Amino acid sequence: MKNIVFILIGLANTAVCAETDFNVTEIGNFSPWAWSSPSEIVGTAYSENGPSSLVVYQHGNLTNLGNITDATLILPRAINASGQIIVNALTTQGTNSYLINGSSWTPIQIPRQSSYDPYQLIGSTHAIGLTSDGTVYGWYDATNNIGSASVGFTYRDGVYRDLHDEIPMQHSRVIGVGSDHSILINAHSAYGLDYSVIRQSHLGSTTFTHPNRNNGEVTGVAMNGDGGFAGNISTTEGGRVFRVDADGTYHEFAAPILPTPTGFEPNTTSMYLNNFPLATRPMNQSGAIAGTIENAVFVFHSAQAPDGTLLSAGGGALMLDGRAFVEQQGKVEILPLPLDLNDPMANLSFNHIQTAGINNLGTVWGTISHTDYFYQVAQSGSVGQPAYFLTVTSDSLSTPFIQINHKGFDIKSLLDEATGVSHFSVDIIDVDDHNNVLIQAWEDVNTISPRAYVLTLVPEPETYTLMLAGLCLVGFAARHKKQHCA
Repeated sequence: MKNIVFILIGLANTAVCAETDFNVTEIGNFSPWAWSSPSEIVGTAYSENGPSSLVVYQHGNLTNLGNITDATLILPRAINASGQIIVNALTTQGTNSYLINGSSWTPIQIPRQSSYDPYQLIGSTHAIGLTSDGTVYGWYDATNNIGSASVGFTYRDGVYRDLHDEIPMQHSRVIGVGSDHSILINAHSAYGLDYSVIRQSHLGSTTFTHPNRNNGEVTGVAMNGDGGFAGNISTTEGGRVFRVDADGTYHEFAAPILPTPTGFEPNTTSMYLNNFPLATRPMNQSGAIAGTIENAVFVFHSAQAPDGTLLSAGGGALMLDGRAFVEQQGKVEILPLPLDLNDPMANLSFNHIQTAGINNLGTVWGTISHTDYFYQVAQSGSVGQPAYFLTVTSDSLSTPFIQINHKGFDIKSLLDEATGVSHFSVDIIDVDDHNNVLIQAWEDVNTISPRAYVLTLVPEPETYTLMLAGLCLVGFAARHKKQHCA
């Protein structure tokens, strides 16, 4: 019987590759910022007449937790499986961070001790993450006789780990915490020099340091639970991406050659991981990373009149044309465009991808910006002499997408069709490891609050057939076993 159950599970897993449609569920009128599951979502409710407030969606119920601070904006950063929430409260005096557990709001306040003597003022705190065991991490602002500084910290159960004494640089920020409580730090000296990405153990010993190369800026962007991490390197030759395994093995990648729009060569080609303020996951638990490869193309609009005269219009323009990439185990794969948006009548088309994340299934999501250019030579007569003028028009759009096994989905179009509303703006907040999609959408430019939706994948009909066949197989086996025992 165990073998038969295993077969059924195998059939059910096959459905993940075949899913092609979504159910759309509206969950409230607020901005969703983080979730631990589709039934545990935290966000911000806006008010036209007062400060924003914190809201939590739990198992079909939306609860307003209010705003016990004097902040005008409450910005949730994370919610873990235990229901703990970390928020940043933005006030006119700066930013304060709070850890919320039930109805209790605990302020993250860096204690002033003798080791802080170089700092005349300790200002805002900026919590950016929360682990499953309740560890908060981020940085706080401070000033000293050199100038402003930022200092990384972690906090758990009332205990702070402050990096003022550990990192001998003017600026340090904790941007990730591993399951072994190692921390990932971006650090640099005053005036934006000497960038380093540092991984330290929970005991404070440095286990990895990546200094800047070629006088370029180096920044860590993502860390997975095993302690592996990845980031960006800016150089005079263009952007590169690096990845470090949990054992410290270092990998560096330069941008491969992209196809270019007809007739134009790229000025530069860069490769990078996006570092959006919220809900960016460019690295998954297996160490795969997803980002953007980008051509910067200088375009000069020109055409010829029927007599061969060169016409031009609009001067030059710098256009971005890019693709998403996935890197895993040293292999860089350029993904196909998630959507076919090119107008066949256009003279020139650009498609620019901004990749936001990759989940543990390998699903990639982000935004595609698309521009079509149309050239037209118009003739007008003056005293019987023909004159030709080149006119250039363009159609542009930007839409969020997810890409499952190289198949792309236009999330805005799916939402518009499901709701019957042509939305002004749609953003993907996150995609979980079941390919459920958390989004926010504004119906028009005048609404202060978006609506929050969860899109849930629906298997194709043949998937149901496979699942039914598996159930029948289990039933047949059980019946056969009963008859055999009799």
